[in-house]
Amino acid sequence: MNSAVRRPERPTRTSLGPRAYGEKLGLAFQIEDDILDIEGDAEKLGKSIGKDAASEKSTFPSLLGLEECRGLAAKLTEEAVDAVKPLDGHAFLVELARSLTGRTRKTQDVKFAYFREYLKRSEFMVNKTVT
Repeated sequence: MNSAVRRPERPTRTSLGPRAYGEKLGLAFQIEDDILDIEGDAEKLGKSIGKDAASEKSTFPSLLGLEECRGLAAKLTEEAVDAVKPLDGHAFLVELARSLTGRTRKTQDVKFAYFREYLKRSEFMVNKTVT
């Protein structure tokens, strides 16, 4: 009986970059989404504002405060950018990541659906079941 057991491949620097990008950018996006739920413009964002507070939902700003959240979102975004810089063709991912931070004040007309759909379909999103 020939029973070959394959050891799982160890993650490489190249495979860890996309995972870190997805995790950090996803968290930064959630923080920005929580901020926009407090100070965004419903008409420009295309979604209602204040739902989290009305439902007494725990959010990053309710736990950390708005200024701390802005700093954390910026830090996470730069960490996401650093994670993909070693990869070929990273320019679009860098631009996408940086477009999310600060959109509260600069670009409220950004539609969330576009980013969510891109991140869902992106080959750089890593399935959480992969170790």
